Amino acid sequence: MDKIIKDSTIIKDLFENSDELSNQDIIKKFPKVNFNLLISYYNSPTSIEEKDLLKIAEYMNYLDCGQLENVLILIKHSDIVLGKRSLNEDLTREINIELNKFISIACGSFHSVGLRKDGSIVTWGGYSKHQRYDSPVDFGYIAIACGGYHSVALRGDGSVTTWGDNSKNQRKNTPKTAGYIKIACGSDHSVALTEDGRIVTWGDNSNDQLKDMPSKSGYIAIACGDYHSVALHKNGSVATWGQTLFNERDNFSTSGNYIAIACNSQQSMALRDDGVIVVWGSTIRYELMFDGIYQINHPVYSKNLYVGIACGTYHSVGLTRDGKINMFVNLSNTFIGQTDYIKLNDGYIAIACGLHHSLALREDGSIATWGNNSKNQRDDSPTGNGYIAISCGNHHSVAIHSDGSIVTWGSNLDDQRDDSPVLSQNNNIFQKFTEFYKKMKI
Repeated sequence: MDKIIKDSTIIKDLFENSDELSNQDIIKKFPKVNFNLLISYYNSPTSIEEKDLLKIAEYMNYLDCGQLENVLILIKHSDIVLGKRSLNEDLTREINIELNKFISIACGSFHSVGLRKDGSIVTWGGYSKHQRYDSPVDFGYIAIACGGYHSVALRGDGSVTTWGDNSKNQRKNTPKTAGYIKIACGSDHSVALTEDGRIVTWGDNSNDQLKDMPSKSGYIAIACGDYHSVALHKNGSVATWGQTLFNERDNFSTSGNYIAIACNSQQSMALRDDGVIVVWGSTIRYELMFDGIYQINHPVYSKNLYVGIACGTYHSVGLTRDGKINMFVNLSNTFIGQTDYIKLNDGYIAIACGLHHSLALREDGSIATWGNNSKNQRDDSPTGNGYIAISCGNHHSVAIHSDGSIVTWGSNLDDQRDDSPVLSQNNNIFQKFTEFYKKMKI
């Protein structure tokens, strides 16, 4: 990340291929761009368009949180580079609105975290366990995850930061090195995956959460239950570690052509490449189908053709290839309304689970909710369409709209909906520009 790219042909390549490269591709290819060269390369008044300014600002903030002032220098020179529009408040607000759009969300038990295009993070919701304490205020983040009362974020340089509650040592031994590519959180512990597929864990170990962690490399995905974790290897096998109180690690075949994993409080799920879901944990599981309720021997092997899985605390959901939804529930922990999904139609593309409620996202961007409503989990759920991402806390839910805005609904008994961000409220870039422009004005 400390290397400064000085080859203007590489800078040109950034613009020519920016539509084809993902943010992580750009992070790897352009660790830090020299803006003086960038401006020099585009010194012709007709060489750059306003839409490219937005790309520059967005990508540079993904690359390095320290590049924000350089972005503002570029904006400061926009009257020279563009040759047709002088720097003004409208342009900076336009860029500000674009970069403030949310691209990712995650929910803890009673709080939520959102990641913006500019790589900044917003934490809102519960205060009871210091969930917002030390929430990051810088830029450059590319991924987020939430535990019960703590949160973790991954920077573009591969480093990790943890914030929120530390009463159970959730933040203890947070990695200080870089090189991580994925993160996940249990109730009070966290897991990160390195570039070579090694696993690192930290946080609470009072329930053996960190016990028997895999030591080999080659893992490509990680997931956490409350007190146990699961990892998917590139060879299609699955490893589990942590608590065994509810047989979270027992009675299933670790080898197989698995392609996805998920965990809840007492059970785990793995999706095979043939569309079969394997569910294990607790001593008895039930599969709730659209045509009734069937008891399945432990573990569950559901032979529908699935493409997605999600876990709540006491239930799990599978998304079939044709857009239908099935549930896996331990009936001893079933709450009123949890099986209302039977009334749902097909056409779903994403699923998420809370403690006793669930969400599904349709192809048209509308959201379906079902499950328990004793704590208002389903109150005020969105009725329109255009949503692109969903996430669940214990009793609340969050969604991102295609316009980059956030909506939070459900219970507010623990302040879950307090300070839910509004797209136009954050003016990071404009505020910093105003201060910087006063110093640099020519």
